[in-house]
Amino acid sequence: AGPTGPTGPQGPAGGGGGGGGTIPTSSVAPTCNAAATGNLYYNTTSTTFFGCNGAQWVAVGFYLLCLTAVGAALHATTVRPDQLIRAGTLALAGYTLLVGAMGMVVLGYAMEVNPPFDALRDLSPIAGTAEYATAMVVNNNMPVNSVREFIDYAKARPGKLTFGSTGTAALDYLAVELFMKETGTKMVHVPYRGGPAALNDLMGGSIDLLIEVFPVVMEQIKTGLVKGLAVSSPYRLPSLPNVPTFKQAGVAGVELTGWLGIYGPPRMPPDARAVLGQAIADIVKQPEIEDKFRAIGFEPTGLGAEAFSQFHAAEVKRWVAFMTEIGLRK
Repeated sequence: AGPTGPTGPQGPAGGGGGGGGTIPTSSVAPTCNAAATGNLYYNTTSTTFFGCNGAQWVAVGFYLLCLTAVGAALHATTVRPDQLIRAGTLALAGYTLLVGAMGMVVLGYAMEVNPPFDALRDLSPIAGTAEYATAMVVNNNMPVNSVREFIDYAKARPGKLTFGSTGTAALDYLAVELFMKETGTKMVHVPYRGGPAALNDLMGGSIDLLIEVFPVVMEQIKTGLVKGLAVSSPYRLPSLPNVPTFKQAGVAGVELTGWLGIYGPPRMPPDARAVLGQAIADIVKQPEIEDKFRAIGFEPTGLGAEAFSQFHAAEVKRWVAFMTEIGLRK
């Protein structure tokens, strides 16, 4: 039997690759072997990987996908990604893979002059799975209904308005910093332990603005509990077709997304990365998987190894430069 896995709700029928059938949801992951290749296991709480007997479960967002091993046999492993990053190495038995979030593998690295790992040398990008925009939201009682109106409102009150975030290395903080830089506005930062706490205070009128990751504010925008003024992706979100991008709202420089990707150990053979990356990208692009991502506020990307490697390097370069510019890199 496979190693212990999290319990999740029933996923949609079907699978990826050459498998299929109903997605398993018991607390024990099914045996992962060549016969199970392509099957999906729905996972809501873990970003670990499951492997056994020459095959493995690969996490793709909130799924674990069974793929046959490429190269060396995989070993059953459960590893906390933050422990791997802090250690600065993924050199464990076989191909131990990592679900890397932007904050973990780029922003945490970019804010330190002497980080404990090298984001370009110590990770081998394999596949990009999904991204998520930030959304600019204000309280329903604020007398603005567009980004332009908010800019005018803020400029008339320099240093008086407040914005919330989950910390100075977080995407929601950097989004506001980028917004202030591009618009010439000045606001006061109020830190929170989590996005939901900041959102509650926004709705209660304690703070004036959030540019929060979309999954946190998606339902509140849809149900009208807050005003959604713009999103930071380069495209309108399918679930919010009436909310413009920042560029469409007149602030072209505010374009950023958070994202998820799959990484391997340093010096992972290019052919192994290419095969795994293409397999994961193909799964992500299946309609039922795309729908599942969008239902929780993510936009599927499905980037293979080469495209994701280029994207990863560009993101490292961008955020090191920006954090240096605004004085956050220390």
